[in-house]
Amino acid sequence: MKKIFPNDLHSITQLFIRLILLNVLFLLFISPLVLFVSLIGIAQIDHYPFLLFLVSLTVPAAAVALFRSMFTLIDQPDEAIYKLFFRSYKQAFTKEISPLLMIHLLLFLLSFDGLLYSVFPSLTLLSPLYFILRFISLTLYPIYCLEIALFKNPVPVIAKNGLILFFSKPFLILLTVLYFLFALLILSELPAALLLFTFSLFCYLYISFDYISLTDRIAKSNSQKGTEKNDFSTNI
Repeated sequence: MKKIFPNDLHSITQLFIRLILLNVLFLLFISPLVLFVSLIGIAQIDHYPFLLFLVSLTVPAAAVALFRSMFTLIDQPDEAIYKLFFRSYKQAFTKEISPLLMIHLLLFLLSFDGLLYSVFPSLTLLSPLYFILRFISLTLYPIYCLEIALFKNPVPVIAKNGLILFFSKPFLILLTVLYFLFALLILSELPAALLLFTFSLFCYLYISFDYISLTDRIAKSNSQKGTEKNDFSTNI
């Protein structure tokens, strides 16, 4: 079986350097969002939902590029992943990222819940539903990023596959939640971690824990003839 996690000093050092560089690249490509949060302050961003929505639209293509580059880093360590990141970023501007854009739109609309509560106090009864929708949206996000990065499917198939994975792989949801809590703890003590590895490390762990399943899907889809390439529905 392919070795996923390095176990010698040289490989660990190379991995650490690449994680930092990919993390920096990702932050550069979402620089409008980074600058917005830096200038406004994370505690104040809720006061500017429309601006937050606009600057966050830089994230989907960069996230897809990060996931694709990270999979290549694990699967083919000798590949030039930085060139791949730039190429993947440019290629990500297609209709296939629409599930990610829809998540951004949903989160934008949910940001007005406080306003709704003040106008219609009875709607506070729906606050658990709003929380569940936010939770599902945020935990679906990396699933869709990986799906779009690795598989060339129509939008309906991408949407279906993401939902299938959401319900069939609870450990990915658990990993997302645990890493989010870990990141909050680390960033409160070491803010520089955001620049160093926060996003790339999550991506690396996320792919590593599902690597065997991903490679099986890729191999199976490539061996199928006369069917839609990389259609996950054929694997269920």
